[in-house]
Amino acid sequence: MNEKTLSIKDKALAFNIFLILAAIFISSLVVSNLIFQKFFSWNFLGWYNFEISVGILPYPMTFLVTDLISEIYGKKKANQVVITGIFASAFSLLIIMLSDAATATEWSPIGNEVFHSVFGLSALAVFASTSDTFPDWLATGQALSSVLLTLTAAGATASYLNPPVELEELRPRLQELVQCKGTPQLLMRFGYGPSVAPTVRRDVDEVLIH
Repeated sequence: MNEKTLSIKDKALAFNIFLILAAIFISSLVVSNLIFQKFFSWNFLGWYNFEISVGILPYPMTFLVTDLISEIYGKKKANQVVITGIFASAFSLLIIMLSDAATATEWSPIGNEVFHSVFGLSALAVFASTSDTFPDWLATGQALSSVLLTLTAAGATASYLNPPVELEELRPRLQELVQCKGTPQLLMRFGYGPSVAPTVRRDVDEVLIH
């Protein structure tokens, strides 16, 4: 945005719009991480019945908002909003962990078990390597494979939070935020949730040539 052509009133309006977009991004990111344990079914044109986490509902807004901010206010502002969102997610997770550790009173409407089953079943993990070369990427993939197999054996699930590691300029900020000595390669969330139907796959005969 070319600020030289804007009046003071227009600059104030542009700043207020930026704050609103940032608020939408941060709230969508944080809320999607809090509500993901509830699932709903969606029958797509009678072709297939998808079972999807409600956490996916606000998540597209994060991509739309960052694209808008990047196009209107610049890539730097978009990156700042993403970093703020990551910090907000980490801070909300810290608050949830402290709240989950606190013992509920006898008259509390929400007891310890209910609170833990809703808010205490997920955590964030960062995969990092000593450097950022092809062998490091391969080693990270091998480590991820072992972790996913272990999670599956334990009945847990995982999902990926990719933007902080896909953008080169965000990696140092993520590294600083989680106090990681290596190069962040993957950011993921894992925990326990209800079982869902697997993603639809094509038959083997449709993809193999005899």
